[in-house]
Amino acid sequence: FGVAILNNGRYGHGVFDGAVRVSLARAANYPDPNADRGHHEVTLAIRPHGTGLGDVRAAAARLNAPVRFIASGAVGESSVTSQVVTSSVGTSPVVTVTGSDGQPSTGVGIDAVKLADDDSGDLIVRLHEACGNRVRICVATPHRIAEAWRCNLLEEPETAEEVGDGIVALTLAPFRIVTLRLRRSATDDGRTL
Repeated sequence: FGVAILNNGRYGHGVFDGAVRVSLARAANYPDPNADRGHHEVTLAIRPHGTGLGDVRAAAARLNAPVRFIASGAVGESSVTSQVVTSSVGTSPVVTVTGSDGQPSTGVGIDAVKLADDDSGDLIVRLHEACGNRVRICVATPHRIAEAWRCNLLEEPETAEEVGDGIVALTLAPFRIVTLRLRRSATDDGRTL
């Protein structure tokens, strides 16, 4: 078991003699004499946890991207007639990552999704394993994936990955960062992710 300190964007942490220190602001004069000066609002949370860090990562993500409530009434109305809860933008994700069991993979994060720089139409996906586990994952897009490679930072294919039924299956080593190059099928097969 353990205890995690969650925050909404503080960048300095330290552990000294069993105590955790969180730097709330840095007001150095160099290189920016106005850095971190002024009013700050900080949210900190203490979260006990069991084995693994998947639940801690999920709680940290919820703290940093809270659910927003949007009133549906006209501006200036004194009462709200209904509320809509939103947590993401858009209707369909560009990429989904699940565990080999089809459930969301809590220890894997998607860091970037972009089109390849060479105008091929290939999709570049950078992801990482954050909890120190070896995990088997499946990567999918709304269009079937025809081919997939692990690639370097110049987006050059290096190692072909297993593609089956339009989905890429691969194993991530603990704390590994992986960049994938995905060549998608030109036709939509009607799958919903």
